[in-house]
Amino acid sequence: SSVLNLTLEEAKEILKKKGLGLRVMSEKYLPNTPSGVIIFQTPDPEFIIKKGRRIKVVVSKGTKLTTVPDLKGVSLRQAEIMLSEKDLKIGDISWIANDSFPENVVVFSTPSFGAAVPAGLSIHLTVNQISPKGVVIVPNFLGKNLQKVYKLAEDFGLKIGEIKYKVDNSLLPRTVIEQIPKPGAEVDRGTEIELVVSMTE
Repeated sequence: SSVLNLTLEEAKEILKKKGLGLRVMSEKYLPNTPSGVIIFQTPDPEFIIKKGRRIKVVVSKGTKLTTVPDLKGVSLRQAEIMLSEKDLKIGDISWIANDSFPENVVVFSTPSFGAAVPAGLSIHLTVNQISPKGVVIVPNFLGKNLQKVYKLAEDFGLKIGEIKYKVDNSLLPRTVIEQIPKPGAEVDRGTEIELVVSMTE
């Protein structure tokens, strides 16, 4: 008898009528699943068991939430470490010039400090860039359309160099999936960026 996607109370009621018991083995975070519903059972629903036996289940704890750390004023590397400790990761990176902050540190994040967000979320960072010596911080081209990447590279004084194409039917055609140098690298203005771009079969 299947008790998947039922609450514990619903499952107990159904199993009681069939002379069966219920035992919770564990609870597990599962994205996009309501808290308190059964996500796994053993024996399998198709398996016939004798009355008096117990069905073992795993119950969802729902989506795991975490909080965005205070990233203001820290380096990109430190931001990556702090986000990882919170089960988060760096998403897109934008650049602004702000004289009140040191160069190459985070000015603010989106979502902002203290926000409760699902674990695994990508956090957008805005980083300070002051480069009078012609040094450029390579922006994040990953996940962007090639046409937009050309414009973004031009805005930063960079050039697009060799482009390789790789079949990936899960992405829209001409989406950047790899770049060299990587986001956050310091390069001279005019440096060529090598890209790997998606294509469909």
